[in-house]
Amino acid sequence: MKYLIAGDWDENNIIIVEGEAETEVSAEAMIAVMINEGRNALAFYAPDPGGRHGFKVVDPVAKTITFDQAGYDAKVAMGVWQAAMNKTDTLPRYIEDIYDNGVTPDDRTKALIDVKKTLRGERP
Repeated sequence: MKYLIAGDWDENNIIIVEGEAETEVSAEAMIAVMINEGRNALAFYAPDPGGRHGFKVVDPVAKTITFDQAGYDAKVAMGVWQAAMNKTDTLPRYIEDIYDNGVTPDDRTKALIDVKKTLRGERP
């Protein structure tokens, strides 16, 4: 049994301070410490509390935690896109502008420009 301790959350209910406890008694002790520090604190039973920090959302009224799968997926997709864009950064943007104004690029440069423009259009 593991417990996830939500030790404070922001205005969007995203957990800011998070902890884990092996037993209910240790979870309650952690909550007491956090409350004494002036934080909000709740404990939840969680079979696997670890991983994907920053995407757990607490509902202090219902005393539940949900996982923001859409937010997580969007961040992963953006990371993949940014990595692909970084691979095309050998060509500065101003060079694209020069070629867009009527100068004919060589085949290699034209291919880089096309890839970069395609990736820009696929931004998540």
